[in-house]
Amino acid sequence: MNKENFEVDKLTTSAIKVFDHVIQYSDFYSLIVQSTTLAGFQHKMTKVLKELTLKDLSDQIKNDKINKELHASYQAFAIAGLIIEWIEGGYKYSAHYMAEQLLEIIKYNSLNAVFRPNVEG
Repeated sequence: MNKENFEVDKLTTSAIKVFDHVIQYSDFYSLIVQSTTLAGFQHKMTKVLKELTLKDLSDQIKNDKINKELHASYQAFAIAGLIIEWIEGGYKYSAHYMAEQLLEIIKYNSLNAVFRPNVEG
């Protein structure tokens, strides 16, 4: 099996197509996100995103302590959350901007950022 290497620091916004797809079919996605009768679609969307993550990124996790299924779920729900927020906000940002933001978030997270709790006192 010939797999192309995936390097986050070399990823460009043009490689992130999900937001282009959502904006192209914005009427459909808006209906799905705003509909209470079609709530199962959001679950299906995250399932597809999880499967894509497992297929494309599972070999990139070098830490054996990280469960690949759980990591894929984390990524899928994060991306779905961005999509839903974008839709509910009325698509106020361009697809390109959303791809840029996702890319910056991915790059930031890949740096193993350390978070410090905001402790008063």
